[in-house]
Amino acid sequence: MHPAPGGDDRGRAAAQGIGVVAGLVARTLGPAVGPSAVGDQAGGDLEAVGVDTIVARSETDDPRVGVGASYVRDLVRDQRAAVPDGAATAVVLAGAMVRRAVAAAAEGDADPMSLARGIHAARDRVLDELGRRAADLRTKEEIAAVMAAAIFDRALADVLAEAFDKVGKDGVITVEPGPAGGEPGLALALSEGMTVDGGYVWPGFVTDAGRGEAVLHDPLLLLVDEEVTAAEELLPVVDAAAAAGRPLVVLAAGVSGAALEVLAASRTSGNGATLAAAVPGDRLTRASVLGDLAVVTGGRVVGGSMGGAPEPRLASGGDDAPAALGGAVKVVATRDRTLIVGGAGDPATLAGRVRRLRAEIESAESPDERQELFTRLARLAGGAATVRVGGATSAETERRVARAERGLHIARLAMECPILPGGGAALADVQHALAKFPRSVPGGRSGDEATGARIVLESLTAPMRQLADNAGVPAAAIDKALKSRADGSGIDPATGKPAPMRPRAVDLLPVVQAAVANAAALTVRVLTGQ
Repeated sequence: MHPAPGGDDRGRAAAQGIGVVAGLVARTLGPAVGPSAVGDQAGGDLEAVGVDTIVARSETDDPRVGVGASYVRDLVRDQRAAVPDGAATAVVLAGAMVRRAVAAAAEGDADPMSLARGIHAARDRVLDELGRRAADLRTKEEIAAVMAAAIFDRALADVLAEAFDKVGKDGVITVEPGPAGGEPGLALALSEGMTVDGGYVWPGFVTDAGRGEAVLHDPLLLLVDEEVTAAEELLPVVDAAAAAGRPLVVLAAGVSGAALEVLAASRTSGNGATLAAAVPGDRLTRASVLGDLAVVTGGRVVGGSMGGAPEPRLASGGDDAPAALGGAVKVVATRDRTLIVGGAGDPATLAGRVRRLRAEIESAESPDERQELFTRLARLAGGAATVRVGGATSAETERRVARAERGLHIARLAMECPILPGGGAALADVQHALAKFPRSVPGGRSGDEATGARIVLESLTAPMRQLADNAGVPAAAIDKALKSRADGSGIDPATGKPAPMRPRAVDLLPVVQAAVANAAALTVRVLTGQ
């Protein structure tokens, strides 16, 4: 007789712990979520609706069962490390797989190592099939669906999708809380703007530690096509900004040494808010970015050459530098990028620059050159959007702002990777497509490896079942819908019947793949005791 999972009854105890925590997490899957009661340190109960809170608080007096809970915590950690979403799906899949695997090993006298090989084989085949079925994100509705599935706020997702539709995937979108005491709701404001790769050069410039951002309103901008190191290079500009009562932003190849100390001293002394951000790239790339910035902000590049006669170097032309300053409504810098919103440049000049870039794209001789021009055009023509989020209370506003920022992160990821029908439909489609796969593994219909493959495949409808159950669909209706559904269909919570998921519900391919891979890994861990 083969050993039980983990070598003794520890595997069954771990599976019990996984089942308990997975049952709590399952209630958080999808928009129709309900709270789960988890124990707190004082011995009472705490209502939790988030995966992270549940797995962090789940405790048990049985240390063997507690191992299972720790497995789920590891699973959530691994899922979060791979992708920004899908933790609840991964836990639901793992709960279904572990339950079947432990039953096969303990009751069916199956060899755990053979089961593990079958699980690995099915996992690889499922991941391949998901990749084959994925498609690119196509519409504004699908962008909204991706965000709504992640943040459970359809109204907010619709506004964010509208922002992407207006400014493009390379445009600047920022989220701001509504005014204190204002009306709850959402507002979308559009303006000219530009994103620059390269962020602040010193963490001390950060004004919002929670977001890791340096934000300056109504700043003057100095554009420098060279490294700035000497204090005397910046002193006239710092004095000019202070005299105007406006913050100063320096965008340059680099700012360091005494020049950085001047900006830091101005900031810390209260003489004027400052920010220095790097514009990376080789000389030609940096020159083109700074030239575009000059058009957007109405400034002039100091130092370097913009395809004609060089401007004076900053060191020798310091007295002229204040006259070269541009302006913007707002500048936001993170560690990796800088956003310029509402530049003060002439709209006619900007339109002419856009026309010239489009003409250069048409005449570009190489794909690399064409791509570089497309990138510049997107930066210039994409514009900027500001989404203002208000709630009934300051705490609600803060939570909604956080959801909006998460939605933006998810949406940008979705634009870079393929998508699948949501609502558990993609996994159910794969289960149907691979129904005969277990016959092809060693042992065929009756072998342990084939059993391992069936464990994975039979678990793939667990997320769809759980989503429908959370929405109140009766179990009999769920069974009927699963038998009659077509590819790409999930279960409509309003009717309990199959319904197409796209475009209203979509999932990201890497999120679904990571959920399957992590669930399978946890199941093998329980089986083998490793």
